Amino acid sequence: MMLDPDNLQRFIGKRLCYPLGWLPPAALTPLLEQNQLQRHEPPDLLTCAKLIALERDDFFIADSLLGQQAIHLSGLDPGEFESSQTVVSKHSLHFIVPRNHPHATQLIDDFNRGL
Repeated sequence: MMLDPDNLQRFIGKRLCYPLGWLPPAALTPLLEQNQLQRHEPPDLLTCAKLIALERDDFFIADSLLGQQAIHLSGLDPGEFESSQTVVSKHSLHFIVPRNHPHATQLIDDFNRGL
């Protein structure tokens, strides 16, 4: 069954596989806090793909590249998975270098030019 990120009521009673340490999307937080959505926290997204295939979890949330890579590395048939076409949430990612790194400024400048 395809879960629609625009209809959060469809998530009630489901099992979210979200790796340990990952922050779930803000939209799902109320469901998690009210125990209307169960959260399983394996060590990585690859394990999530395997758990979904075993029907121990219902879905995971990741950007499309990470999700596709997890499915590929799991050795499972990508045809066994469906992906939403709607964005569940957006997060900013930052390139972080220690201040004491001898080439910190150059690394950040190179990264920014590559965007």
